[in-house]
Amino acid sequence: MNRILFILVMVAACFLGQSCDQDPYFEFKDAGKVYFKYPKQRTAWGTESNYFVDSIVYSLHGKELHNDKDSMWIKVEIMGAREDFDRKYKVVAIADSSTAKEGVDFEKLLDTYTFRSNVGVDSFALVINGKAIENIFRRSLLLKLEPTDDLGVAFVEFSTLRVNFSAYRLQPIWWNGFEFTVGAYHPLKYDKIVEIYGSEEIDPYGNASYCTYVGNMVKLYFENNVIIDPFTGERLLCNVN
Repeated sequence: MNRILFILVMVAACFLGQSCDQDPYFEFKDAGKVYFKYPKQRTAWGTESNYFVDSIVYSLHGKELHNDKDSMWIKVEIMGAREDFDRKYKVVAIADSSTAKEGVDFEKLLDTYTFRSNVGVDSFALVINGKAIENIFRRSLLLKLEPTDDLGVAFVEFSTLRVNFSAYRLQPIWWNGFEFTVGAYHPLKYDKIVEIYGSEEIDPYGNASYCTYVGNMVKLYFENNVIIDPFTGERLLCNVN
């Protein structure tokens, strides 16, 4: 009976914080988790909206490449406390959901990347091989975060990121003003629109009637001339779906 009373007294003392240290297993510790920092969608006027997009489009067009390579920096954000020491996170390429080939179109990913101390957002370099994609319109790559001993993965919906990269000019924000006449974007169509319009500074909203005229002229050009698509080897037309 005295032993039972002694145990009860000791338990009570622990709860009152008089004589027991807190069991470390009951401490709440968030080791930290990471997720891809999605970019925000841009409006037709080039400003940021409040909507996130789960993919990035990147072009090597017009860039000066060093050894035919270019580094695209992918941002990763942390959920949890910032720490005063470096931690490791892991990124893998999902081959069966990508057209880009690791070690060919882009350099092989590292086994782990370093999330630096005392920062909330860090980044890693996706090194693109410009020589491998110089005659290809677009390559698509699906990246995925995987947990490490240092960092878990915060949100399933932010654990993957699609990267589309090309050696050619990207689709401009004003392209939707021409889609109803010239169809899907293609760099050869872009070049012809700029040639007829007379400038790369195109305003399809403030100059709608002239843009319609330019679009129809471009459509006639591709109908009256046999232009071979260098990416597919087939004739390029302004088909509208």
